Amino acid sequence: MTWGCAHVDDYEDDRVHIRQNRNGQHVELMAQSLSQSIGPGFCKRSWARFTLDFTQREVTYATDTFPAMAGIVRRIQERTEDTYYAGIWKSHFLEGLLWRWEQCVLRLLPNEGIAVRSRELSKRQKWTAPSWSWVSVKGKIQYHRYLQNHGDYLALLEECNVTCAGLDPFGALTAGFARITGPVTLITDVEPEVESPKARHLSGQIQLGNGTSSLVEVAYDSVHHESCSALMITAHLGICIEKVEETTDTYIRVGTVYIHRLYVEQDGPDERTIELDLTALDHVPPRTVVLV
Repeated sequence: MTWGCAHVDDYEDDRVHIRQNRNGQHVELMAQSLSQSIGPGFCKRSWARFTLDFTQREVTYATDTFPAMAGIVRRIQERTEDTYYAGIWKSHFLEGLLWRWEQCVLRLLPNEGIAVRSRELSKRQKWTAPSWSWVSVKGKIQYHRYLQNHGDYLALLEECNVTCAGLDPFGALTAGFARITGPVTLITDVEPEVESPKARHLSGQIQLGNGTSSLVEVAYDSVHHESCSALMITAHLGICIEKVEETTDTYIRVGTVYIHRLYVEQDGPDERTIELDLTALDHVPPRTVVLV
C-alpha cells in the first residue's frame, strides 16, 4: 500500500512501514522541469501538475492567490534564475498560455457510454491577474491535451510586465500586460456541439493565410458563443482573444482554439484520404498585439 501528500510519501514493504520525507523535493522537481527546453511534454511536467492541483483548491480571497504561492515561486526562481509573470514562467511563457478548463469525465454503467461534464470555470469578479494568466479564472484548469505534439512555435513573446500591489515581487498584482507577435486571424460560425446554453464544446471555422478556412475546436474560458479572433501560438494551437477597444491592438484572452488536421483526398490508383499538419506557411503573416 502507498499513499502520499505534498510533503510525505508513505508505503508498506514486506510489513515494514517506511516514511520518506520529501519536503522540498517537489520544489526541486519543479525547478528541474522548468530548466528543460521548451517542447513536447510540458503538460506532464512538475510545474504544470502543480498549477493544475493548485486550481482545485479554494482560496478564501482571490487576492491571496499569488501570496499563497510566493514561497514556492521564490525558491524555484533561486534555482532557475527564470522570470515569473503572474503564474507563468518566461522560459515557458508560450506553453503557459495554453491552459483551458478541465473536463470531468463521468463513466456510466456498461452499455450506457461515457458522459462528459464540464467543471464550471468563470472569470473572477474582482481583477486578480491579466486575462492570459490562469489566476484570472476561478475553477480547475488543465493544459491543452494536444500540447504534447504542438509543432514549432509561430508566436514570440516580445515583452511582459506585471505591477505588484506591494513590495513582494511574487505577491498580489494590480496590472500586467504581454506583447506578443504571431498570426492573428478570425474565428467564425461558432456553434455549440450540443444544444445547451452552457455548452463548452464549440466548433467553428478559422481563416487561414491562403484565403481558405479550416474546422476548429473552441473552448471559451466562460460561457461565450460568439465569434472572435485567434492568436496562434503554434500551427494548430492558439488562444481566443477579443479587442478591448476597436481602435487599438489591445486584447483580452477569452479561451483556447485547436485547428484540426487537414484531410486531403489523394488521387491515383489507391484513392485515399491523408492527414496533413499545418505549418507557418498556412497562416496569415504575424503581427504584434498586447494582451491585458
